[in-house]
Amino acid sequence: MKCAEQGWATKQGGRIQTWRRRWFVLKGQHLHYYKNPSDTQAAGSIELAGCTVAPANVGGGKANGFQISGSVVRTFNIHCDTADERDEWCQAITQAISGAAKGAEEAVGDTFDLGAVKSQKVGLDDFDLLKVVGRGAFGKVMLVRKKDSGALYAMKILAKDMLIKRNQVARTKAESRILRAVEHPFVVGLKFGFQTDTKLYLVLDYVNGGDLFVHLQHRRRFTAEQARLYTAEMVLAFEHLHELGIAYRDLKPENILMGCDGHICLTDFGLSKEHMTAADTTNSFCGTPEYLAPEILQTGQGYTKDVDWWSLGILIYEMMVGKPPFYSDNVNDMYEKILQDELTFPPGVNVPEDAKDLIRKLLIRTPEKRLGYGAADASVIKPHPFFGSIDWNALMKKEVPPPFKPDIKGETDVSNFDPIFTQEAAVLTVVDTHLDAKAQQQFSGFTYVGDSTLADHG
Repeated sequence: MKCAEQGWATKQGGRIQTWRRRWFVLKGQHLHYYKNPSDTQAAGSIELAGCTVAPANVGGGKANGFQISGSVVRTFNIHCDTADERDEWCQAITQAISGAAKGAEEAVGDTFDLGAVKSQKVGLDDFDLLKVVGRGAFGKVMLVRKKDSGALYAMKILAKDMLIKRNQVARTKAESRILRAVEHPFVVGLKFGFQTDTKLYLVLDYVNGGDLFVHLQHRRRFTAEQARLYTAEMVLAFEHLHELGIAYRDLKPENILMGCDGHICLTDFGLSKEHMTAADTTNSFCGTPEYLAPEILQTGQGYTKDVDWWSLGILIYEMMVGKPPFYSDNVNDMYEKILQDELTFPPGVNVPEDAKDLIRKLLIRTPEKRLGYGAADASVIKPHPFFGSIDWNALMKKEVPPPFKPDIKGETDVSNFDPIFTQEAAVLTVVDTHLDAKAQQQFSGFTYVGDSTLADHG
């Protein structure tokens, strides 16, 4: 096979289903696409490892098309000018995929190579650490600036020894895979992934307006217009995730970021589950107590991706009332309330009837009766009267004006984040733990360089 195949073809966009002429270049395990052959930065890239390619009628039955699909990534539809070009691309991509699979098999027995880690295309030395904006059980999140481009990102830093100690390696690698696959205006995007001998680094879109929890704390309750917009954007985000076979499982205001434009963005996929079709079940007990669906609490029963729709009902209630519907300071009491208590609305809080109806239908304890259950998913939620004023196509393009925009004084202003984090010094925590080669091998395949230009979302 040639070291690179290249040429013009037409690709269907992911977020907006329009067809765009792109210059494709096949290099190793990636199919890069550019707006023009002279461009030095790709508009996007398709990771081919684990994918399949096949001729197909695409774009309303156009001939000379092919599809690239995989177990996690979305299906890419590409149309060529001639059948010969289509066949050449299919053959070249098939050979690239075969080579990727062979390389993955050979890598299983490899020992961890710190020299290879130090030679990564992107590493810690490429970024200036500016401010701390968050912290979790396994590390912190920092605002960083890439030195060559000046672009701002959020860098999630995770300690390897803590991930191993708490059996979180598989979940962290799954989070990285999910972030690589997701392409959506209301889901945070992964730009780079790299590692040192002690830490993992996920470099993500920086969404600078703070999280929904902070804004809800300041206002106590959101207006119906705010709640409607944020809910609609979460419906679209969940719809996309579920189409990719991903159950999110950790919706809460802290995991929803707000941009300077007033639109929101879902983040933190550490508890998400891959390979979940409409009928698939899982049994892991995970999530935030206030937002747990009753079927998660009923151990041994198993649950589907429809726990996400329950958590959305809890979110709407909290946005409009000011607290979750079954809240208690005692976690066990709260679990009992989730399983048994009647859903009520405080008499002194004005919640529109259409919002109450949607909340009630999302908080049905029997999953099969819950709005959004099964293969129907978001298609039966979007027509609900609560969303009567929402133009879904315009919303996907962020053309629906938000009723609120956060006050941001500059690109590095972090005043909308919790000061308990932002007052920390922007320095890396020293980790003295030494991991042997066998432990390090668990983190193979973590390195990732995606499209950081954001120039083309198709």
